[in-house]
Amino acid sequence: MLLKDYKTISRITGPLLFVQKTHDVGYNELVNITLPNGEKRLGQVLDTSKDAVTVQVFEGTTGIDRNASVRFLGDVIKAKVSEDMLDDPRSVVWDEAENRLHTQKAILLFLMRPDARELYP
Repeated sequence: MLLKDYKTISRITGPLLFVQKTHDVGYNELVNITLPNGEKRLGQVLDTSKDAVTVQVFEGTTGIDRNASVRFLGDVIKAKVSEDMLDDPRSVVWDEAENRLHTQKAILLFLMRPDARELYP
């Protein structure tokens, strides 16, 4: 996949960038932001529409202006889960997890929706 840099930031609000005129990007897609001085920041797509893409910048937007370039990486954050995390006696994944399948489901739910920890039975 050919990665393209966009210099179409239309607005910066708090930790968010709004980027216009992009190709189709995916929800949660990782983003590299390069400032004019060469400094790089990492972000993630929060929302996308035909008009604009909303990007959350993990390291904050201080120092970013409309001259920064934005590159959509075509990938999402990944977390490796080892056998030790699930089976080790010191594992504290969740006390409610009755068996391995429930533990795996709980981890997946947490990675996809960190706010949903309280929702898992």
